[in-house]
Amino acid sequence: MRFKSWELMEEARHALRRKKRDLAIDSLLRAIRINPEFLEAHLFLGSIYSSKQGYNEALKFLLRAKQIDPECRELYY
Repeated sequence: MRFKSWELMEEARHALRRKKRDLAIDSLLRAIRINPEFLEAHLFLGSIYSSKQGYNEALKFLLRAKQIDPECRELYY
């Protein structure tokens, strides 16, 4: 299952390179449904939503990332 989560993360990265943010978001949400503790997917979603000025959604995913790993350095950049 976790391998599938990483596949979906790569799918999201590929979609983002093609400027398809909504497809990237969909892939990441699917990855989180498979593995709710997938820190990197939460961080990535926070970043994408922030870039779309979806700050409430971004905050939701970034706060969840902080719950998963309170020491996560990426949250402070």
